[in-house]
Amino acid sequence: RVDLVVSLDKNNLLDKGYVSFANNIEDPDWNWKDMVTKSETKSLEKKMPLVIDVEDLSTTKYGYEKFDIKYYLDSYFQVVTGNNFTDFDDQLIFSEKIWKPITNLQPFIYLDDIGALKKLREYGFKTFHPFIDENYDNVINVEQRFGMIETEINRLCNKSIEEIDEWYWSIEE
Repeated sequence: RVDLVVSLDKNNLLDKGYVSFANNIEDPDWNWKDMVTKSETKSLEKKMPLVIDVEDLSTTKYGYEKFDIKYYLDSYFQVVTGNNFTDFDDQLIFSEKIWKPITNLQPFIYLDDIGALKKLREYGFKTFHPFIDENYDNVINVEQRFGMIETEINRLCNKSIEEIDEWYWSIEE
C-alpha cells in the first residue's frame, strides 16, 4: 500500500481519483514513514489525509457490505490492495477489499499474491483482461509485478475523460 501511494504521488495521479491511505494507524511496530524517503514523506504529508471511508480505522471495522456507493458511481475502476503482495500462490486470502468492486460491478486492478486473479477466475468470476492487462498476475518477481501494475495504472489514468468513458462502456457486458 505504501509503495502504491508513493507511486501514485510520483506519477501525479493522486488527484485523478479517490485514494485511501491509513496514515495514522496506532501501531508501534508499523510506521509508513519508515518505508519511504524523507522527500516522499514530505510530499505525501502535504496531501494528507487520504481518506475515503473513515479517517480513524481503529474505531470502525468496514466489511464488504459497508461502503459509500458514491465512490463507485463517480469512478471508472478500482486499484485494490490485498493483504499480501508476495511470490507465494499457496496462501491467497481474499479480504473485503476485493469484494467491494466485484459487488459494485466495477473493473479493478488487484495487488495481491501471484495468481490471485487466476484463483478468482477458478471460482467463476470474470476479470477484465484484455481491457486491463492482467499479465502481472503470473509474474513471480514482486518488483516486476508491481512495475507492470504501475504501468497499467498509468495507462488508464492518463486517458482523456472521453477515452476512459469509452473504455468503461466498452466492457459493460
